Amino acid sequence: VLTLNDMSQKIWRWGIIGTGAICNDFVKAMAFVPASEVAAVGSRALETAQNFAQKHKIKKAYGSYKELVEDSNLDIIYIGTPHPFHKEHIQMSLNCGKHVLCEKPCTMNEKEQQEVINLAKEKGLLLMNAIFTLHFPIYDKLREMLKDGVLGDITFFSAGLGYNITFKTPRSRDVTLGVGATMDMGIYPLSVASLVFGCVRPNQIKAIGTINEHGFDNQFVATLDYGPGKSAVIWCSFISNHPLEALIVGTKGRIRLPKFWVATEMIVELEDRTFSLQFPLPYSQDKFNFPNSIGLHYQAKYMQERLAKGNCENDLINFEWMLALISTTDEIRRQIGLNYPCERLESIIISK
Repeated sequence: VLTLNDMSQKIWRWGIIGTGAICNDFVKAMAFVPASEVAAVGSRALETAQNFAQKHKIKKAYGSYKELVEDSNLDIIYIGTPHPFHKEHIQMSLNCGKHVLCEKPCTMNEKEQQEVINLAKEKGLLLMNAIFTLHFPIYDKLREMLKDGVLGDITFFSAGLGYNITFKTPRSRDVTLGVGATMDMGIYPLSVASLVFGCVRPNQIKAIGTINEHGFDNQFVATLDYGPGKSAVIWCSFISNHPLEALIVGTKGRIRLPKFWVATEMIVELEDRTFSLQFPLPYSQDKFNFPNSIGLHYQAKYMQERLAKGNCENDLINFEWMLALISTTDEIRRQIGLNYPCERLESIIISK
């Protein structure tokens, strides 16, 4: 049996489920995580896994996910497969005694989320939703400022993501893979809104959106009521470019976060002064697929630190918050009429 001191000295060995763009970025970012080793990768095709392993100097490659999670030398599994497969891959990993860091959205809906949380609790394992945004250092500072009341009472939050995506790749237009503005983008502004208003479920949600010819949402806009005098406006789009800035407004001032989902700058505008805070990311010569993906390492480092202390729940994004977040996307999808082939939305909404 490992003591806490043993755990603090441990080298954490990671296995990777998936070989896509986000998995490439994650493995590169892991170079900045102390006491870690990416020890194995799994794919549905052995050759694909071997090519990925060779590219990233990973020792083991498996031709199935089952083989990967059964590797007794691994401690943690990172899941970077398409959304509809997350539940299966989480359950597979937990049932083999592995801690799990799963890309957002952790599951397709609240019912699935509750199932994997229950399993993680039963197994005594750490299941983390990979919302890497909230692990950036700038958000540690934001939590501190909100706790200290720098902005006074928070009254309003707005944020959105929008890119003009042309749907050139098969994945970008394949509804069976869970694509869409809500599921691919919405998690980011919704998670920050939840942080700002105290990690609670909104009292009321009103959403509109556009479903395209491929069967998923091109864009959506949602207003969220977090109690008297506390509201948020969230929007995401696949068909137009947006400012990509979050705005937090309080009774004593406001904060702007350019490129909020990968933010490195905070602009604070108070009644008596305005100033900017910078939170630069580590430098890497590697080329990443997505903006500021080197920041993926913060969540992995945090996860190892939690495990070293013997904790099996993320105190920044705990299970209650995970459920609140996915229930919000469920309700947005219900209102805009977005169902995926892998589910029937009317059967997965959990009664509140």
